[in-house]
Amino acid sequence: MLADEYFRSKETVPAELRTAEWERAGQWAKERAFYSAAVTEAEILDEFRGWAQKVVEGSTDESTARVQLQLFLDRIGYKPEAGQEGTIKDLRSLRRLTVMLRTNRQLAQGYAEKVRGFGPGAMRLYPAWELVRLGPMPQVPREWHKRWLKVGGTLTKDGRMIALKQDLIWAELGDKRTFDDALNVDYPPFAWQSGMGWMPVKFQEAKALGLLEGWKPPETKPLASPNESLEVKPRIQSPALRKELAEKLQGLAEWRDDTLVFTDPNGTRKLSQLEAAKVITAKLPNGFRNMQAEAMRLWIEDAGKNIKFQRGKDMLDDFTRLLQRIEPLRGDKPIFRGEFYSSAMDISARIQMFRDTYAVMSMGESFSLKESVAKRFATGKTPYELIIVCKKHATMKPIYEIAKKVMPKFAHQGEVVAMEGVRFRAVGEPLVTIDETGRKQIYLEVEEVLP
Repeated sequence: MLADEYFRSKETVPAELRTAEWERAGQWAKERAFYSAAVTEAEILDEFRGWAQKVVEGSTDESTARVQLQLFLDRIGYKPEAGQEGTIKDLRSLRRLTVMLRTNRQLAQGYAEKVRGFGPGAMRLYPAWELVRLGPMPQVPREWHKRWLKVGGTLTKDGRMIALKQDLIWAELGDKRTFDDALNVDYPPFAWQSGMGWMPVKFQEAKALGLLEGWKPPETKPLASPNESLEVKPRIQSPALRKELAEKLQGLAEWRDDTLVFTDPNGTRKLSQLEAAKVITAKLPNGFRNMQAEAMRLWIEDAGKNIKFQRGKDMLDDFTRLLQRIEPLRGDKPIFRGEFYSSAMDISARIQMFRDTYAVMSMGESFSLKESVAKRFATGKTPYELIIVCKKHATMKPIYEIAKKVMPKFAHQGEVVAMEGVRFRAVGEPLVTIDETGRKQIYLEVEEVLP
């Protein structure tokens, strides 16, 4: 997720709540809302939101946005309450405008960094974060090393603040109950106008610092989307208005009786593969992209070799998120995988892996519902062919209906994917057969090992 995509998902919420009252709101509610303390007029919030969005996405800078917002407030005749001129409660004041624009930008960037950092690839390459200053030093510096020690952190020999990504210290740093200026988030900037941020720490450095003793890479489960379970019941009876709202939210939400259900096209809402095929390829409003569909297309084109996924844009995480949300294959249908090897020693080593219990190590391994497809993939330039047959499975993810929408020419393969971490073990001894051309094929039956 990019910072501008996160910010664009917010809804404008005019409210009389002061800052302290907003602090008592649930964090997901605040992250889904664009608000400003004690601002009740939607017109003002919409204008503020528009310029904050431009700052977040980088199409303008804070100085330009401040000037334009001051001109807007002049046009609508805004006046602060008596005695509040020039203070943080004055919407025209430099301090209020800077806080609003900068804090929204930093929170959007911090949340996006958190989502990227917890991706399966990022967690293995960079298992820790270092707390560093990214912005200018504030007029009244806060002693972050003392805060770090107060919430249980330890400093490295050279005074750096480093901890594993899963460490609860990040939530402690942003806890309002501990620090009055905290924002109640577990990602940068942690506190109002702090200027603090993260730098990723490589695996080898984290290991050298002693952070990885007893540490295991976490399950490759993406962070839940804020809209995973979101649904609302707007008080709209007019068919015309209901239709207009559905059109504005095309691809993002749909009516189910009187409930508007958010489909979460790039998120984690659980779906059957037929539902997923529809949701991730639906036409979206301007500015939105079908990231999971793009990731699926890259994965199919690349035959799962992980080459194109190294070019950025979190494609690996988008693909993992897509697989996680698809309901597993139902029933006892056998699935097949074809492989070929250059020597008898290589194929024997592969079979031994399954005897010892084999765990999928890549982003996913393809099987097929069709034995003929597996045989075709096993037919290489070498004489050693292996057909893996799995009759007992529970977590395999069917993607053939999605392939039919994303890349129709691959739809006939009946593809099913075993995700990273899925384990298999051999059942019985391999069976050697000879096909009509005289080529030997070794069949190995395996079963999924469940936790």
